[in-house]
Amino acid sequence: MRKNHILILFYSVITAVSVLSCTKDVGKLPESTGIDCNKITYAKDIKPLIDNYCVGCHSSNFASGDLVTHSDVKLKVDNGTLMKVVVIDKTMPEASSLTKEEIQKFKCWIESGALNN
Repeated sequence: MRKNHILILFYSVITAVSVLSCTKDVGKLPESTGIDCNKITYAKDIKPLIDNYCVGCHSSNFASGDLVTHSDVKLKVDNGTLMKVVVIDKTMPEASSLTKEEIQKFKCWIESGALNN
């Protein structure tokens, strides 16, 4: 019986070490970058990022919806898609990677209500 406990403890420790040593950022919220979330606006910060990284694929002809207007983007915020694919999973944009600062801007803007400001 004691041998089983030792084996279970051993495998538990190995599993914990393996999980904790993973360095992939998928699923992790971005670390703070010193960006003042109170100063993030759609017009100044978010719209240029969307125009640069997203609209090339997510226009009116795209099957999963477009991101051309604030209303389009707000729909993705409201259903949780934007936070998931940009901030948490970091699977979008597919063709390039956003910087930590750009991801933080999206996070701040979404958590502040995704205002059209």
